[in-house]
Amino acid sequence: MKYFLKLIFLFLNIWNCSAQTKTVNKNIKLISLTYIHADTTKADNDQIVTYDYDEKQRIKSYTIKSEAFESTEHFFYEDGKISKIIWENSNAKWNSESILKYNSEGQLIELTKYNTGKSYSGDTQKNVFQLKGFCITYLKHEKNKITSTLVSNYEVDNKIPDQVKVIHLDSNKNCTVTEYVSGFNNYQPPKCTYDNHYNPSNLIYPKYLLGYIEFRQGNKLTEGDNISYEYKYNHLGYPTEVKKFVSGKLKTTSFYTYSK
Repeated sequence: MKYFLKLIFLFLNIWNCSAQTKTVNKNIKLISLTYIHADTTKADNDQIVTYDYDEKQRIKSYTIKSEAFESTEHFFYEDGKISKIIWENSNAKWNSESILKYNSEGQLIELTKYNTGKSYSGDTQKNVFQLKGFCITYLKHEKNKITSTLVSNYEVDNKIPDQVKVIHLDSNKNCTVTEYVSGFNNYQPPKCTYDNHYNPSNLIYPKYLLGYIEFRQGNKLTEGDNISYEYKYNHLGYPTEVKKFVSGKLKTTSFYTYSK
């Protein structure tokens, strides 16, 4: 289960760093993303992510599949914006539903996540985030930053304190620095560098999700002191292959497939 959570958090971390500086080519869509581990003993955790779009070419759902698990995130729209996200997992206790609210300017200001899975009673697994009922994230928008406050209802052995982070923005509303004011175990994200190519998540997420998605310029090249990435790109400037290295050793290779 711990490895399953690491995979989910890795996936979210990758897609929470998207680029929005360049004009996105709306004529193509990201169709699939495949993760392959260099360590063949972890082949059961190789993943393929497939994306589905509605008749308006908006993200409808994406599904993550591996030998170890399968999960699907569904997106529902109201008044032209994503109003609800439902996450279904092969292990039903991780199922959840999120409700999104916007202000009069169309900015995302609140996201409430409800646990719709099975009871956690009798679950003795340690150091696993458990959603007790619901939790709320509030987003405060200012000119050059967004303050995100997660009023936590997660628990490990004890209740996790509220998590507050400040997302600093450039003039294009791209994230430049994310700073955790308070959070679990005093976590601070590692310093990263980025290339100047398109990020595939531009083809998926709308910019009004700013705060839930931390839009950034380019694709990640380095992460902290010991993680690096190497890319191959197509003629449009989108990555088709990404190799992740940790301390110089190849860990995963990812392959992107786009619509014609």
